[in-house]
Amino acid sequence: DGKLGIVELVFKEPQTTLNITNRQFDWLGKANLTLASSGTLEVMVAGQLDNQGLQIQQPEKDLMAINEKIKWNGDLTLQKVEETMALSSSANAELEGLKVSHMSNNQGLISATHIKADTLRLDAVDKIHMDQLAINELHLDKSVIVANDEIKENFIYTQDELILEQLDYSAADGLAIKHVAPSNINANVYRSKSGVWYFEHLLA
Repeated sequence: DGKLGIVELVFKEPQTTLNITNRQFDWLGKANLTLASSGTLEVMVAGQLDNQGLQIQQPEKDLMAINEKIKWNGDLTLQKVEETMALSSSANAELEGLKVSHMSNNQGLISATHIKADTLRLDAVDKIHMDQLAINELHLDKSVIVANDEIKENFIYTQDELILEQLDYSAADGLAIKHVAPSNINANVYRSKSGVWYFEHLLA
């Protein structure tokens, strides 16, 4: 029970060329780690996480992800017994300044200024529920949608705000969303020489 701060964290995985750097990590709350002689592992945390300056690079895939701020407030329990893992969590989370791009030319793929998840609940590793997911200033650039040399123009899709309500995902049932509320969609639509409308790729 207390505070934990980590500044300028660097992690490198040589086998996958994965590089992770983080400017500042602050934790306020409780944490409990139990490791039994039988090999059973249990981790329980409850509190608030504030993170700044996260950057993930994977040169093999020419991808880089940046997230300026992350705030997480809630609890999480992880249990591992032999090869079986159980995960449960209930929290609210906010992300600011998310950007995914190519490393080679800094071509943007996906970006959002603010993402907020209300009542984010994990009932298992592959079972997720959110009361509401709000995304502000969502941008999708052409590299996400177009993989065809016939299109030379920048294909850009922008949306001021996207709100998803009562979102559920599980490996068994897939994704279900009760209500979607978009706001101010702006998209450039192009038709290729073969007659394909590339806006349809976005909707597919």
